[in-house]
Amino acid sequence: PGPGHHEPAGRCILALYCYDETPEDHVLENELRQALELVARCPMIVAHSYAAKRHYFDNDSLYLHRPQEGLSFAENFLHAIRHDKRFTEQEAKVLDLCMVLHAEHGGGNNSASPAGVLSSSGTDIYAAVSAAVGSLKAPRHGGANKKVMEMFSHIQENVHDWKDDDEVRAYLGAAAEGGGRPLWLIYGM
Repeated sequence: PGPGHHEPAGRCILALYCYDETPEDHVLENELRQALELVARCPMIVAHSYAAKRHYFDNDSLYLHRPQEGLSFAENFLHAIRHDKRFTEQEAKVLDLCMVLHAEHGGGNNSASPAGVLSSSGTDIYAAVSAAVGSLKAPRHGGANKKVMEMFSHIQENVHDWKDDDEVRAYLGAAAEGGGRPLWLIYGM
């Protein structure tokens, strides 16, 4: 989804306030419960928001799939966004890695600022996370995903045999020696 398509997800997160019996209770146990529930619910919120985007903006069929017990975070997300519910084990592993990389790429990202500002005011978690998601709809929120795709394309063009450890090692070594490009493209250096 491009700019503007994060809005439904942000609205859904904000709406969860209405379904929480203690949305303003700031004791640690309640805030931990709220955070864990948000982490658990966000993949389906994003998947269903994306399905609505495809339906209303791209004229695709609208299909919504329920999460399945026994599937991982990434597996359930892939299950939800695919019309046939199919995905490979490798796709799920790569998505898991991508989510970790996106979550751990530092506290200076665009969405951390509004979440921190709203949290410091004492507001509820739903308002803070909704503001963070809202910041991602802007066209200049960092472009990290686009840079990652550029990096993948560059690697595909330059590494011909992924099973050849020497070729992969040589590519990574050359990229590091050349000032970090293209491996560091995601950081815009």
